[in-house]
Amino acid sequence: MQEFTLKETAQWLQNCEDAHILIHRSPDGDCIGSGYALAEALRQMGKRAAVLCSDPIPERYQFLLPKEAQQIFSPKCVISVDVADAKLLGENLQPVYGECVDLSIDHHISHRQFAGALCLDGSAAAACQIVYQLVQLARSGPSWCSCCR
Repeated sequence: MQEFTLKETAQWLQNCEDAHILIHRSPDGDCIGSGYALAEALRQMGKRAAVLCSDPIPERYQFLLPKEAQQIFSPKCVISVDVADAKLLGENLQPVYGECVDLSIDHHISHRQFAGALCLDGSAAAACQIVYQLVQLARSGPSWCSCCR
């Protein structure tokens, strides 16, 4: 398990292709918002990204979802966002992805290390805060689309 700084994580994301972004079962606004924000940032960098959750997204959070349908593809990298333990991926995702998460982005100090790399900021109020900082760093890199600079 490697521990990444925000800068190292942003660099890793610039090299990431075809990402599946996993959020925890019984999703809340933080995991949904941070997962879909990260997916959109990766798409704006010219990459494919899809957000996966074991449970349906509650009606009250539907406004956070993109209007267009997600593409179906095999991932080259797997990222978990706001998931403190592989068990929280739920019964549909944990058996498939529980042992193959490449990067975990989290703010829970109770995080159980289950990914190849971890970007953990226990001082962050939410995972969305970390994703925002990562997007700001990644936007300054060469992979970001020229229309967004």
